[in-house]
Amino acid sequence: MENTALNNNGLPHSSAAPYEVLQITSSSGIDENTVFDTLGTSQHSAPTAITGLLQQLFAKVYDVLQYDWDCGQADTTGGVANTCGVGADDGGGGMYKRINFDGYATSFNSTDGKDISEDGDVYGSGPNYGEPTPPTIASVGECFDNSCLELNQGKFSVNGFDSDNLLGSGGSYHAAIKFFAWANSNQMPIRNVVVHWGDGDRYATSPGYNWPPDDSVGDVSSTSSYYKNRRGLEDEETVVCGDYDEWGLTSSACETSYFSYEHDYFCSKGYVEDILAVDPQGVCQWAEPTNPGRLLNSPCTGGVITEGENKCVFQPRVHVKDNWEWCTGYCDAGTEDAGTGCYGEECNPSDCPNEGLNGDCVEGDTLAVDIANPWINYDGVIIVDWAAAQ
Repeated sequence: MENTALNNNGLPHSSAAPYEVLQITSSSGIDENTVFDTLGTSQHSAPTAITGLLQQLFAKVYDVLQYDWDCGQADTTGGVANTCGVGADDGGGGMYKRINFDGYATSFNSTDGKDISEDGDVYGSGPNYGEPTPPTIASVGECFDNSCLELNQGKFSVNGFDSDNLLGSGGSYHAAIKFFAWANSNQMPIRNVVVHWGDGDRYATSPGYNWPPDDSVGDVSSTSSYYKNRRGLEDEETVVCGDYDEWGLTSSACETSYFSYEHDYFCSKGYVEDILAVDPQGVCQWAEPTNPGRLLNSPCTGGVITEGENKCVFQPRVHVKDNWEWCTGYCDAGTEDAGTGCYGEECNPSDCPNEGLNGDCVEGDTLAVDIANPWINYDGVIIVDWAAAQ
């Protein structure tokens, strides 16, 4: 949150509207025995706790400042002057001083008292109420002029397909990935968008990388990237953006377009040999054998992809994260949220999922049933034959 001014009694200063202090007196018309928030209450006939109001505007509280009117004033009674603290300007006139925030932390509705991004805004109403949700992506459907239908949520398009295996021959395949993506209106903007092509270089000296990390495009950890929601059409004539009753659909926060990335895959006999040199990561395997679809390793060859024997097999994937640190994927390994959405430490696209290979992901360094997968994988694979088409 932005710093909130408190007066010398520890209550919000009256100039920090709308968080004005309500002094509870016999003339206020409010029961003097009412227990209010330790930071104060709103100035209203039915006052609301200041921490509750702040949760309607801000996801996190970083600091609380108190305005000390007497800071730096000369003492007129022969006592010690009220200094402003070590290194502060004691020239008089008062100043803001940082106060101990820990005493107020329990007033906020979250685990550590300062962060509601995990639990959501329980004080909000309408679109601003409810539990937080991860960002959503959707594949791109039929287009009309320059706008396209939103097709299937939880998928993205590769060369016009959002499922099935795609085949290339002659040692190359050009892939165009397209998808819509949007964040919860309360959790905007989108901060990170990453496409991992799944064709990084493998080295026999580093077999711990099921997905070599040198083949991504997008913003993995940028602190300065901000994306509007990108939405499509509901039908041939109706755009999703433009609903001015919800912030995430207004023109300031939403645009009718999709994310688009292009890439060339290459395969050769030597590349297949290099892939196999890093056995067992070189042979295609499912990350979850009882729930096939997500490859454990990419690039790979053969194995569970019978069509890919002696060919190069790739599976691209997409990662999107919002401003509240919720992201795409399936995660039940973290301790910061109780569901299967991906949040906080689970949204680590550089190291997750690691399938128990090392401790850099919240999954840890043992192969357990917990999963922290902040990616959405293509529903299929790309198979490239190094031989020319017959």
